[in-house]
Amino acid sequence: MKLINESAFKHLSVKLRMLGAFLLLVLIPALQWALDFELVPKEYEPIIIGTVLPLLAFIGRKIYQPSLHQIQSFAALTNEDDNLKNLFSNFRKLAGGSLSQVQVDQINHLVAGFQQQAKSVSTSGMALICSFEGLKLKAYDDGVGVWTIGFGTTIYPNGIKVKKGDTCTEAQAKAYMAHDLKKFESAVNSAVTVSINQNQFDALVSLAYNIGTSGFKNSTLVKKLNAGDIRGASAQFNVWNKGGGKVMQGLVNRRDVERKLFEKALS
Repeated sequence: MKLINESAFKHLSVKLRMLGAFLLLVLIPALQWALDFELVPKEYEPIIIGTVLPLLAFIGRKIYQPSLHQIQSFAALTNEDDNLKNLFSNFRKLAGGSLSQVQVDQINHLVAGFQQQAKSVSTSGMALICSFEGLKLKAYDDGVGVWTIGFGTTIYPNGIKVKKGDTCTEAQAKAYMAHDLKKFESAVNSAVTVSINQNQFDALVSLAYNIGTSGFKNSTLVKKLNAGDIRGASAQFNVWNKGGGKVMQGLVNRRDVERKLFEKALS
């Protein structure tokens, strides 16, 4: 005896995909925005970055992707074109009958996100960023009253702030840095909608770490990259060479190294 007919399963699957889309398209960007504009208390940032965002992304992808629902008895769920049509149809209903171009672009961005796995900084990329930052094994005042340790960590992965007298090993400093970089890896993964290789990703995370997630996401570099202008995007590294309105040689050198790493894909 069939307790639940096929149409009921299909209805449930559509609802699940809509929920997954909401998590990925609305909730996660909202949390990222709150982090970017420092609306979240510092002590909660490690929890949100290290646990909440990855968990929401995992759940969103799991319940959005039809292949993970274990419902394979009807062709509509295994046909990519039909799935996209259903997704846009459901979003049009949510929007009251029509979608603006901005909304269409956002949905396309969402779909593109399923076509590539989120990247993480490589070991060599981590070493490069650490080399720019410098290593301090004893906590120091950064000049504005913020105690800092390792490669620039101000809050430990457990949410506790660095304080005067704290010390760490080099291995601990690298672990702190790996945790700190998650926010910037997430920013690059969410802002870049085209396929990039590991060298490009590492260079972009290094840039984002230095200029901040908001500056990175709104940059001309990202706009050119997403438009397919790889060389134009590469040239934009040199724009970010100023501190306090003045060209800084240290930033000129850093941008040059990042740009060359990014351009390894162009040869």
